[in-house]
Amino acid sequence: MNCLKTLSIAFIAALLLVACEKTTPGNNIPNPDIFTLEVVRVEFSVFLEDRTVGIIKMIGVKFAEAMPLTLDMTIAGVTVTETAEGYSISGEGIVPTAMMGPNETPFPQYSITSLEGTATEGGLTLSMNCGTSPVSYTGTSHTDDEGDIYYVGTLEVETL
Repeated sequence: MNCLKTLSIAFIAALLLVACEKTTPGNNIPNPDIFTLEVVRVEFSVFLEDRTVGIIKMIGVKFAEAMPLTLDMTIAGVTVTETAEGYSISGEGIVPTAMMGPNETPFPQYSITSLEGTATEGGLTLSMNCGTSPVSYTGTSHTDDEGDIYYVGTLEVETL
């Protein structure tokens, strides 16, 4: 079972690397490109015990057109500051995790750096580096049947 889990992790990591690599046809020189994914659901919550720490969950995301599957990515331990409009979000050196079947797997090669954002009653904006790729998200707030707030918007990834 551990061998299968290790192989699964290696396979997903390889898919992420292949999916995020762009080259100019014919010369294999890296070419910056923007990958856009519409209608991305993101959940942001603040820990009740410590209102200075939060968690971001990106549901069903992929980071390149060639990426064959979607992931649920979690960025836990973000720094949160209450503002008059909502929350200011920041973080540096956070190792994200992704759901791989029943297990959350850490991906240190895609550490989150330069995370900045705001969460308000009307929306959520985020910018960060995921590994070496700049990522941005802009979404508007919605409320589910249980009264929980979530955001739906656009994820943009600059692939290098």
